[in-house]
Amino acid sequence: MQVTTWYRYTLDEYDGHYEYNHLEDGWQDSDAPNAVSKLQEKAWTGKQWMKKHCQLIDGKVVEPND
Repeated sequence: MQVTTWYRYTLDEYDGHYEYNHLEDGWQDSDAPNAVSKLQEKAWTGKQWMKKHCQLIDGKVVEPND
């Protein structure tokens, strides 16, 4: 099954880290994940997102071998 993993780079006291945030069915072409609630939409407004197109195999996210 095709999935899109969404994540953001979050700054912290150690310069920052990548923060996984969301898994969405299918390979999405949008610039941000689709919010499923008004609260999520408000929290995600103005955030910059990165994504990876992956496969979900036996319940595990498998990244492509680029």
